[in-house]
Amino acid sequence: MAAIQSALVAQLAFQQQNLDLAQKSIEAALQIWPDEPHWQALAARICSQQTNRSAAIHHLQLAIQKEPEIASYYFDLGRLYLSAKETGSLDVQ
Repeated sequence: MAAIQSALVAQLAFQQQNLDLAQKSIEAALQIWPDEPHWQALAARICSQQTNRSAAIHHLQLAIQKEPEIASYYFDLGRLYLSAKETGSLDVQ
């Protein structure tokens, strides 16, 4: 139950642009339930807003591993790679 509550707090905080609370909350949720692809994708969106592309890419890769049929994960991952390439900060593996 704590994982779900943390994920809900993360979603609400992200919607309100409270990125610090969103980050802490999604990390808490993923500590308990790391295999939830939607939470990994939310973590990626939060990291992306914080301009932490490497972490965002990592979270999306985990989401894709768990739920490869979700096209939006690939779209978001491609957008992150493109953004990193355009800014010359392609520091990903």
